[in-house]
Amino acid sequence: MEIFLIADSALPNYRALSYTWDSPPMVFCNGYAMVVTSNLHDALYQLADYTDVGHIWCDALCINQADSKEKSVCIPIMGDIFSSATTVIVWLGNDTKYLKDFEWLHDANSLM
Repeated sequence: MEIFLIADSALPNYRALSYTWDSPPMVFCNGYAMVVTSNLHDALYQLADYTDVGHIWCDALCINQADSKEKSVCIPIMGDIFSSATTVIVWLGNDTKYLKDFEWLHDANSLM
């Protein structure tokens, strides 16, 4: 995990991930256990197979969910965050009919 300020002119290209919130499993980020939804866990698990995905922004990990002040600043600018992403990945669930989209994503990344 790397920290970047959204207003930074040196902000790297990144992809924003859109997903639904549900029950909380954990992922490990820089050695720290972080509670995430099972849907986000599944999306990150699938994306891990694609080494060329690069930076991914997802609200559960990029906004401190325990800090209401930070959330009050970040939530109103989520439109800016998503519109500044080079790509927005929409995760519709772990149903196998949607996993084909990641094959397309992998092929599309080779064109960038």
